[in-house]
Amino acid sequence: MLPSRFPTSSSDERGVTPGCPPENSARARLTMDSVGDTSAVVDAARVAQVLSNLVGNALAHGSPGEDVRVTLDGSGPDLVLAVRNQGATIPATLLPVLFEAFQRGTGASSHPRGLGLGLYITREIVRAHAGTIEVESTDDHGTIFTVRLPRAPTAVR
Repeated sequence: MLPSRFPTSSSDERGVTPGCPPENSARARLTMDSVGDTSAVVDAARVAQVLSNLVGNALAHGSPGEDVRVTLDGSGPDLVLAVRNQGATIPATLLPVLFEAFQRGTGASSHPRGLGLGLYITREIVRAHAGTIEVESTDDHGTIFTVRLPRAPTAVR
């Protein structure tokens, strides 16, 4: 793994990436914020896949017209990446198995997409970096996926 630096602009607004459901992509806005030192020794391609999976899910399952917010906090010993969207919450019964293979959530899209492997793969990439991933989904705060990655390789936690 080579040292990589995450986007470091204090605020960056982007259009929605291709491949998102048309009902969300026409009106969603992706915002990115970062603070602190965002450098780390990671497999940049795999961490980009984590970000892509989380943002893609946030766009697919969020409410049309609501922002998807990505934050990267490099002010502590670990990098903390959070992806947040508003919309229907993830059912409490699904939360314990959400990161298991072949699990698919419900969401804004009426057309099922994928095999239910995205969050499983995301979790495995995070684990391979000795990191953790958590999800919180409430009516008040929306759905927030939080990834914590150590700055340098360590034994898998």
